[in-house]
Amino acid sequence: MLPAFQFDGEGRPRSLVLAINAMLGAAADPWGVADWWLGPNPWLDAVPATLLGAGLDDQLLAAASVVGEDD
Repeated sequence: MLPAFQFDGEGRPRSLVLAINAMLGAAADPWGVADWWLGPNPWLDAVPATLLGAGLDDQLLAAASVVGEDD
């Protein structure tokens, strides 16, 4: 079973989700990336998956780009 937020109304994977999943290394750590999408994000002040389709693609990409910067 795959989380529905990843797909558009036609059942195709959202290109933004594919891009962010690649940025975050979903192939190596799918559970960690799922946590990023489904957990509260203080940088966004929201759960990232809830922002899909809200015209906030740039903010989601920016939030994903800062993951791991403090490591």
